[in-house]
Amino acid sequence: MTTAESSKVLPLSSMRRGARKTTSVKDRVTLDKLQHMSFSELERLYRQLTPPDTLSVLNGRKKGQLLAIAGIHRTPIGLLLNALGKTSLFPWAGKNFTARSLVKGSGINRINLTITRQEWFAFQTGFRSSLIDGRACVNLNYSLKGNHWLIRHITDEIREVEPGLYLGTSFIKVGKVCINLLYFTISE
Repeated sequence: MTTAESSKVLPLSSMRRGARKTTSVKDRVTLDKLQHMSFSELERLYRQLTPPDTLSVLNGRKKGQLLAIAGIHRTPIGLLLNALGKTSLFPWAGKNFTARSLVKGSGINRINLTITRQEWFAFQTGFRSSLIDGRACVNLNYSLKGNHWLIRHITDEIREVEPGLYLGTSFIKVGKVCINLLYFTISE
């Protein structure tokens, strides 16, 4: 799928086609369970999920946590980064979201560097086709003036795991190719 195809806006009526949310207590996926999944397990789960019905459920300050980095998830470096990602020492703290309508919004990342807390890397939100499977997701588009040139090549996607818990994935665009970099969570 090309980047142009992936950026098509989807009608709300197509949001739920071909996927499900986890619903039974037995199937319930928690943050703890997500933290123990491999990169490929997270991708399989992501393919089963759907986006929230509206962007307004994301409104506010959401916590973020790194789950898995492509290619290094089970290496000593990946394990160290994942362990660090669960602590307050990890620089990325989460995202702030503001819905401007049911289907469009904006946001910014919260970064903690030592004693300095910053809000960097603004994004626009909307429903788009996923780069993973072509189905609907919440897309976070970083291709905005004011963002560093490298950040403008990143796009995130989010789908709902459970109410208040979202699984996200990040891609970097290199020419016409989008490379899946990592999985993360957004939660209350």
